[in-house]
Amino acid sequence: MPLSKVVRPKFPQVGPRTSEPQQSEGSFAIALGGLAGNNAHGAGVIEALYRNGKKPKLITCTSGQIRYVHAYLRGLEQGSTLNPFSLLTKHFETAQPFSDFTDPNLNFKLMTWPIQQIRPAVPEFGRDVAKNMARSMREFFAAPATFSMWKEFYRLMPARSLVSQDLILHPDLFTEISDIFNDDTAEGHGIGIIFNAYDFVEGHEYVFMNSKAAELTGHTPGTSSNSRDWVRYRPITPEAVRDALRLYEYGFDLPGNLIDGAYLRGIILNEIPHAGNGISKIVVGRPLTSRWLGDAPSSLTELRDMQTEVNFHGSYLGEKGHIELINQLISTNQPVTPPSGAVHIDFLEVEMDRQRGWWEYVLECEDVFNSAFHHTVAKVVPYV
Repeated sequence: MPLSKVVRPKFPQVGPRTSEPQQSEGSFAIALGGLAGNNAHGAGVIEALYRNGKKPKLITCTSGQIRYVHAYLRGLEQGSTLNPFSLLTKHFETAQPFSDFTDPNLNFKLMTWPIQQIRPAVPEFGRDVAKNMARSMREFFAAPATFSMWKEFYRLMPARSLVSQDLILHPDLFTEISDIFNDDTAEGHGIGIIFNAYDFVEGHEYVFMNSKAAELTGHTPGTSSNSRDWVRYRPITPEAVRDALRLYEYGFDLPGNLIDGAYLRGIILNEIPHAGNGISKIVVGRPLTSRWLGDAPSSLTELRDMQTEVNFHGSYLGEKGHIELINQLISTNQPVTPPSGAVHIDFLEVEMDRQRGWWEYVLECEDVFNSAFHHTVAKVVPYV
């Protein structure tokens, strides 16, 4: 077992944009994984590509990366003040003004919950506990012989711990994100955009895409995948954006059965390779390390952190392995010939270089952004 934490070096501070470099479209796609307080990682990746004039053909994103891709697309507009860097800076100013210090920032969020974009479920807590307690009492009177105090004690804690205030603080946000994602003509940004949501009742994954993404991937919104019958392709709408940003922690009293798609597939890869779309590389912003760094878990929260990481790795490695298998068939024709129209895809991965724990998931980190930015400049920009 590892015996000590791995401490990563600090990278130079990244400052605000000072120019608007000409963007040149390359033969690559970007796949960004969203994960709570690690969203600064993906923001650093796409900000570095922008500042070096590297424009993708296609972007896939999940969860909180939807917000940063929105900021990236707005940042392509001449004179815009919204971009991934400025969005992250605004977050630091309004949601965590005490840098990376956990306790002061959490206390600040609790004390200022009415103005937080994602706030603690403070006023709802008592009501939710009472609702769960009432359920336990009903079960006791219905079947007292099989009633378990231990079981019901653990069931008292509400599922809802957070509340989204997007529509209160910014009523048009989902519409704005949907509109710019769909502004994919040559006169607009011209980039294919894909994100997902998961129907936990039906077991279906909904993959939302704009017209450009449909053209690049060969998938038609309104249809289902030919090889994965649980995947449904749909157009991008404000409701799709809302559902794709719906966290477990919001509870399940909201209408509809769709939740954040990152819980099922944290990084979307399978839709990217397609004959004739001109994409030969995928730049991957992995919001986690590829392995566990530091001390092995010794507490429940550390264990939950490991479970989260392993879960996110599983879907990613499965999709990456499928593409690598096709690469092998193209290269060797062994053990069988590759499918007709198969294309070779190279991966340029930018993964997190540090272990961030369960409590860090509620806070963004400037060092994470700086690290991702500089790793992208060194390891990706020269090759796209």
